[in-house]
Order: sequence, then C-alpha cells, then structure tokens
Amino acid sequence: MKKLFLDTNILLDVLQKREPHYQSSSQLLSQIVRGKHKGYASVLTFSNIYYTLCRDMSSKEAIRNIQKISTFVEMLTVTAEMGKKALSSEISDYEDALQYLCAKTNKADYIVTRNKKDFIKSETEVASPQELLNI
Repeated sequence: MKKLFLDTNILLDVLQKREPHYQSSSQLLSQIVRGKHKGYASVLTFSNIYYTLCRDMSSKEAIRNIQKISTFVEMLTVTAEMGKKALSSEISDYEDALQYLCAKTNKADYIVTRNKKDFIKSETEVASPQELLNI
C-alpha cells in the first residue's frame, strides 16, 4: 500500500469534474477509497479547496464536499517549522514548497500532481494520477 500525498489540483479535478483530468484523478481516488492506497493531503489543500469551491457553491456545500473527501483522505498538519523551511526551499513557489515539506515530513511515497514541474527539486517521487494507475 502506497502513501499518496495529493496535490490540490487532483482533488479539485474530481470535485469539479474538470476535464480532461477527471477520469484518472477519479480512478485514483477510487483506489484510495477501496484501500489500495492511503491518501493524504495537507490542511492547506483543504483550505485551497474550500476557497475554490466557494466561487461556484455555497459555503455549506463546500464544507460538505470537504467532509466527504476527508473521510478517505487524511488531513495533515503544516507546521510553523515547515513554513520557515519553505522560505528558503529550492522549490521557488512558497505554497508548493509547503506541500512538498508536508509530504516529505509525513514520508509519502509519492506526491500526486498534474504539475510535476512544480516539484522538480523534490526528493519524494512525483507522479501524475495516470502514471500511478499505470504502475
């Protein structure tokens, strides 16, 4: 069983049925729900999801979606120490650096994202949903 750290875009692909990415992201989440993998995301991801979903739905609906996702994707803490380390990270985007440090600290096997270039300096393996489905 692999520990998969899910980037925000993967969960939003499913929640917003964003094509052409919905299919592979949805299949990967289905594997997590069935227990083939363990799913993780930072609390920052859940905050980003809430913000994005509230553009298209009520706060109550966004919260319901987050509650549903959090039943099979474990919410991980981002610490102040991670925040300080991210400031001097080789990953230039601060939010991506926070995500990376959260994945690394929690010993994820993979960071799952569609934006692999954002994690080019990652010591943790990075894969798209489709790449993981093909393994």
